[in-house]
Order: sequence, then structure tokens, then C-alpha cells
Amino acid sequence: MLHTMDSRFYEEVVDKLRGLEIPFIIREVSPRKINVFFGNHLCIEVLERIGDKPLSGFTDEEDFILGTMLGYALPQQCERYIMRKSQAEESDVTQTVEVSMSR
Repeated sequence: MLHTMDSRFYEEVVDKLRGLEIPFIIREVSPRKINVFFGNHLCIEVLERIGDKPLSGFTDEEDFILGTMLGYALPQQCERYIMRKSQAEESDVTQTVEVSMSR
């Protein structure tokens, strides 16, 4: 599960999840907001291995993994992944053309 919340509740949510013995990881979104990921310990371990970075910094593959773990429909995740990869490929081609033209 993922819950975005006000960082003022950091200690409260940590105490609650620890008290219930629910595995979790918390990532800062901004100075005023946090993302609280909680649930299956294997999913939390995957997030720990991805590292401490904002969701916008996830690779296309990491984004796919997260969406799948959060329970989004697999066909939607596949479509999102294909769209992101296609946009990245188009961007790479544009940059290559611009570099070639500037020489």
C-alpha cells in the first residue's frame, strides 16, 4: 500500500505500523509530505533495493514494478510502460538528431 500524508504525522504513523508489526518504508516527497509504503515485507524489500529517490526518479522498469505491487491492473501497467519507453526512445532520437546537426 502507498499513502501520501502530511509529514507532521511521521512519528504517529511509525509508532502505529511498528505497534502492528507491519513492514513499512517512508520516503520524503517534500518538506511537508511523505509517502508511506507498507504491507508485505518482500514488497518493502524491493522498494529498499530500488533506493531512496522520488517516484518521479524511478526508471520505467521501477515504475512498472511499483504499479504492479500497488495492485494496478496489469494491462494498464503494460500500456503505461510501453508509453513511457516510447516517449524515452523518441526523446533519444531527437537528441541524437540535434547533436548530429550541430556538428
